[in-house]
Amino acid sequence: MLWMMKNMLSRWWVSAGVQACCRSLCFWACRPRLLWCHINDMLALRRSRRQLAGLEADRRDDIGLAAAEVRDECRRPVLGEISPWASLELRAAVNESRRPAAPPPRYERSFYRARGRRGLPGAQ
Repeated sequence: MLWMMKNMLSRWWVSAGVQACCRSLCFWACRPRLLWCHINDMLALRRSRRQLAGLEADRRDDIGLAAAEVRDECRRPVLGEISPWASLELRAAVNESRRPAAPPPRYERSFYRARGRRGLPGAQ
């Protein structure tokens, strides 16, 4: 389905940025459960960074972080990033969403080719 959407979008828009954005949108729209997992993971990462920013200097020194490192970590955007504790399923989905679209392999057999007309209702 994503391959068909990509082909339709490539006819309508020339911009690769718009195509990538629409492909990502279609990818996550087809997987609502993983989308909610991804949103919850980004919120947890944001919460974790806020807690890190609120640490006192002596506690920050206990874990071996300098103030500049904490500041740099808190300035990084959360959108599109995965936390270190994310599940393997979510990591695989995010990696797949970032992969460029490609047509299906030539060796992949369709339902029609695999079963022929005899598998379709009403066909003799």
